[in-house]
Amino acid sequence: MYLSPEEALTLRRGESGTLLYPILRDKLISLNPGIVTVDNVDPIINRIESVRNNIEGNAEVLSWRRGRKGVWCGCVGTNKPPSNGASLLIEVLLRPPANF
Repeated sequence: MYLSPEEALTLRRGESGTLLYPILRDKLISLNPGIVTVDNVDPIINRIESVRNNIEGNAEVLSWRRGRKGVWCGCVGTNKPPSNGASLLIEVLLRPPANF
């Protein structure tokens, strides 16, 4: 999907935004049925946003990708493997596909 710079800026909620919030929110919910819901998706997004922009943050995201660690926000444990094909967005942020 192509987004114009203006559309991306709007979806990121301005210059300082790093995520395409509405898309991330919808994909987290649709690709993780029964795990991520409308009621608990915002704390997950907050956790994703809080990853440090340094080598430690890179290591944390890599551990999510490799399945060593799931996103936990106090309301959702993602220790259950996903039951879907997972897009790259979900692979990086929550759990890896089975063949990783």
